[in-house]
Amino acid sequence: MNPITVFIIENEKMPAEAICSNLGVASRDSIKCIGFATDSEEGVKQVLAKKPDIALVDLGLDRSKYDGLSVGKIIRNKLPSCRLIVLTKEERIFQPVLIALEIGFTGYVTKDRPIQSLISTIETVYRNGTDIGSNLTSELAKPNPFIRINELTPTEKGIARLISSKSASNKLIAAELHTTEQNVRNAASRIYDKLGLSSRLELAAYIEQLKGSGLSSLLYDLDIETF
Repeated sequence: MNPITVFIIENEKMPAEAICSNLGVASRDSIKCIGFATDSEEGVKQVLAKKPDIALVDLGLDRSKYDGLSVGKIIRNKLPSCRLIVLTKEERIFQPVLIALEIGFTGYVTKDRPIQSLISTIETVYRNGTDIGSNLTSELAKPNPFIRINELTPTEKGIARLISSKSASNKLIAAELHTTEQNVRNAASRIYDKLGLSSRLELAAYIEQLKGSGLSSLLYDLDIETF
């Protein structure tokens, strides 16, 4: 039986090296770490080239071009056979973890998790299972208003950013986007409907909350075709 292959995208080199070197020994070679990267862009390229069964992705990739959520989106789009596991520093419920699970991650582990526990999560996720713990399961059952941002088109996201950042008039937004004021009004109406909002003020507050929760990347569409 071939080993389960794993690639790690992690902000810090030491934890990545430790996990990578311990997986094979602790799993009696049923799991093989085929590499790691501390840079998100390089990590995505390596995952797409090596095609591992599992990618462990650090959500706190604050030194890289892409954050962990963006990395997950790219991998899900370009290599859907690769299963995704959240790798995070501490065991707490915060919005990026919840959004990660909403967009296709099916496992959740902390960096200090005992290696046998990590192996168990990898094996569960590899078998198309989910291993996220009871606390996260109950949180996912609650409505999450931030996931609605993914319903917006790239154009709508651009208009939402302009409305919230500049409080610009429809005329100014139309000029910047080289479109008509009516198109801007129509897009704004769709944005409010999709996000469950009713005004520019509510939209500005929503986007500030989004940014404050570490979800700024959701406001932008990735150029996935560059990979």
